[in-house]
Amino acid sequence: MLTFLLIGALSFGFLILSLLAGHDDVHNALQADHGHGDGSTIWSLQSLFLFGTGIGAVGAIAESYGFGVSASVAIGSFFGAFLAYVGFRVMKALKSTESDSTPSLSDAIGSYGHVVSIINENGYGEVAVVVHGRQQTYRALCDTRARVNDLIRVVAIRGHDVVVEIEPSPKIVPIDRKAV
Repeated sequence: MLTFLLIGALSFGFLILSLLAGHDDVHNALQADHGHGDGSTIWSLQSLFLFGTGIGAVGAIAESYGFGVSASVAIGSFFGAFLAYVGFRVMKALKSTESDSTPSLSDAIGSYGHVVSIINENGYGEVAVVVHGRQQTYRALCDTRARVNDLIRVVAIRGHDVVVEIEPSPKIVPIDRKAV
């Protein structure tokens, strides 16, 4: 019984440490960084620690009720697998609620900005646009010639580029000082 309690206590302690440390393990963090899903896997350290906690706790309880070591391991393993699966599903659900604040290309439609590099007629250049309060730089296509610092508005997306139109410069009306 002491062995089961030791396995359960150590697994639970490492589970708490892994939850406080952030990423559940290096392999899953690298997997998520390279675009292979959110990095959740049933073989994560958190799932394995939950499995160990289940074996230890339920194995100790089963042994205290008079089951033999083999039966206690079997019962504990079954509950440990169940606990690991439930923990995996909970962690996956929590990770799916995370959001990314990086603006997407389609968020730029309707935004205003200025030309960074000259765009020749029906040619490409570079524009800076403010999207969700952050300045983003995009490769842009325009059907008319646009000079550096011309005011533009993003009207569409074509592939990985934005399509822009030149906005007319605001008219500056001189103030009649005699009327003031």
